[in-house]
Amino acid sequence: MSKIYFEEYMGTVQNTGWPIDGHRLLFGLWDYDGRSLYHLHSWGDEDDEAVKLTMFKTMVDAGFIDEADKDEFMMVWKDGMFDEVYCPGSFCIDLDKLTDVEKVNPCEK
Repeated sequence: MSKIYFEEYMGTVQNTGWPIDGHRLLFGLWDYDGRSLYHLHSWGDEDDEAVKLTMFKTMVDAGFIDEADKDEFMMVWKDGMFDEVYCPGSFCIDLDKLTDVEKVNPCEK
């Protein structure tokens, strides 16, 4: 019998104070962290700008990059090299930051 270890959810982000507020994005819940946070999984082309600006803002706020690195960050994002250059791990939001949540797909181990 397979065990479900990851489930995908589509939902609208709210009350984060970030550019992704109001955007409907795909997130996952994972067993390894007790399904305690939504992990950003995917987004549509129409959401890319908001996701890009959110990633930049949160990375600056966390001290991973400097505000002065914005042009380089934008070029790296445009070239599709974000994960390779910045290797941020998983982008997560609290469970109460997603509304109109709909389960999309369970993934089995």
